Amino acid sequence: MQNSDIDEVVARDQQYIEITMGKMKVRERVLLGIPFDPYGIKPAGWESLPGIGPGLAKSIMADRHNNGAFVSAESLQRVPVSEKRS
Repeated sequence: MQNSDIDEVVARDQQYIEITMGKMKVRERVLLGIPFDPYGIKPAGWESLPGIGPGLAKSIMADRHNNGAFVSAESLQRVPVSEKRS
């Protein structure tokens, strides 16, 4: 188990217990101060972060595809940000 894994244990009845494991969503990680890997985030994950809409998420994905992985949070600065906000 890693610090981004989440477990859920639910007693379904007296005979069965359901245990599920999964990965914490990007927004949850940010809110809890847990680092995340910017290389593995999909567009919906980027859009879940404050201030990142569909256009910027698309730009981030395109930059990552064209220029390779983001090696640090600072490397995200290479993605151009439009001044236009709705």
